[in-house]
Amino acid sequence: MTMTLSGGWWLIIVLVVAGVLFAVALSRRDNSQSKQRPTKTTVQPTADIVKLNQMIGQHLPQMNTTLKHNRILVQVGHHKRLMLTMDKKLQAGSRQLGEAMVVNFHKLPSAEVLKQTVQASLKSS
Repeated sequence: MTMTLSGGWWLIIVLVVAGVLFAVALSRRDNSQSKQRPTKTTVQPTADIVKLNQMIGQHLPQMNTTLKHNRILVQVGHHKRLMLTMDKKLQAGSRQLGEAMVVNFHKLPSAEVLKQTVQASLKSS
């Protein structure tokens, strides 16, 4: 006796399998929506970045700077030309990121090194 399943039975089987998969997905989902999300706090810049920004203001007053948590964006006119970072995890040196140069320091540079680095980076970008 051969039995074939009609279209109605196939529809029921597919709907049951989809329902089971949906139930499994609901049970495994992350309940991050039910948790309260912390309010976004403003992250203060590090002390070294603040000192570096002050050095730029003293020794390169023609540069417009924007201070972020771990970086300084240097603008010439309305174009972001240079990003100075202080991160010991990254390799010290410079690299190109789009139109802007990214220069990473491991420690606070001297004023002379800072001038040379900024001027050389702005010429090369």
